[in-house]
Amino acid sequence: MLNRGAGVPATDGAFFYAPKAQRKLAQGWSGATKAVATEYKESLDIENDPQKKEKWLTRQKGLADRQLKMDALQFSVPDAPETDANDEGA
Repeated sequence: MLNRGAGVPATDGAFFYAPKAQRKLAQGWSGATKAVATEYKESLDIENDPQKKEKWLTRQKGLADRQLKMDALQFSVPDAPETDANDEGA
């Protein structure tokens, strides 16, 4: 007996059978699509509401400032020891 998985409607109204891995992939795709739609709706709300826009801009500026501070800490390089220009390593 074949394990055909659950019946899934095809675009033409017929059913085809998808294995479990394909169903999980489709669920992940659906979740990603919903996330994109939610983000788009939120961005429209921010764009159309001056108070939300100001709050968002303030938050983004704070995050950018924080990132600059973290980058400065992370990428600060201590003074390298001086090397002789004629030294070829060995």
